[in-house]
Amino acid sequence: MQADTKGGQTMITFSLLPSNKLVVYQQSLEDLEKEFSYPLSGGRSFKISHGSDYKAFFDQMGEAQFILAHDGNDLVAVMTATYKDIMIGGEVRKALYLADLKVRSSHRGKILGLRMYWRSFLYGLMRKEFWRSDLIYFVTMQGERGDFASHSPKFSPVSLFSSLAEFSIFFADPLRVASITELSVAERVDKSSVLGLSPVTAMALTVDLKGKKDLLVDGEILPMRLTHLNSLDLWGQDYLKLLVDTGRKISSSHAQLCFAVDKRRGDLLKHLAINGIKPSGSALIHGLSLNRSIRNSTFCTVGTFQI
Repeated sequence: MQADTKGGQTMITFSLLPSNKLVVYQQSLEDLEKEFSYPLSGGRSFKISHGSDYKAFFDQMGEAQFILAHDGNDLVAVMTATYKDIMIGGEVRKALYLADLKVRSSHRGKILGLRMYWRSFLYGLMRKEFWRSDLIYFVTMQGERGDFASHSPKFSPVSLFSSLAEFSIFFADPLRVASITELSVAERVDKSSVLGLSPVTAMALTVDLKGKKDLLVDGEILPMRLTHLNSLDLWGQDYLKLLVDTGRKISSSHAQLCFAVDKRRGDLLKHLAINGIKPSGSALIHGLSLNRSIRNSTFCTVGTFQI
């Protein structure tokens, strides 16, 4: 792809590609991905690798489209828009998940990140999936200074989004999880007001993303072995029982048990903390919706296999 020129200088060009057209940019995407790290608690951080088939992680969620920005022939930014299922009050709806925004270090601080969001809206306006979506959302990991959304200009596309939910993210030792003996946590939940961002009921109770989305923590060369929990319709004692059972099943695999808990589920989080299970990080869901049920949802669930 050739960039436009002006005054002898290259200009940024944008393109929207379906998954089956992405393979020619695989190496460029891998190189770009190596620049990025994300915050965990305690000053720790992690990098992400989407492996040798960059699109595979996104394809497992729904219909993925990729927004690419080039400066001349150099890939300088990427963003993914995935049209996927969500659930509100037990009813399946559609959402547009904006994810994986990456801007090369040489082009940060030049509003390219914000232009990628504007570009996602521009492309979206021309597609039926945009108009059929009850929710547009993105997820950010929270560092000591918040996230990029909290530092975005007032009149930016990011300012159109509001906070839907904040999650504690766990990378838990399965042996410690399996050692929980007291399961009496009662959660009063009106399921008609629960927003489910990962309603993949046909999937197994655990999900392995090896080779699709690997996490490399604190500069490690080998990825952290993770088993992601798919327990999105369980609450209270049933949720804890599944955690314990899963911890026992994977205890010999040397994998960490990865799951996310809405911070409004205070009793559950307190019970986990009492048992020595504390979050490794925090993530915020930013959403844009005209659906009152979504905006007023009392709890939100999400699988870490879709973050």
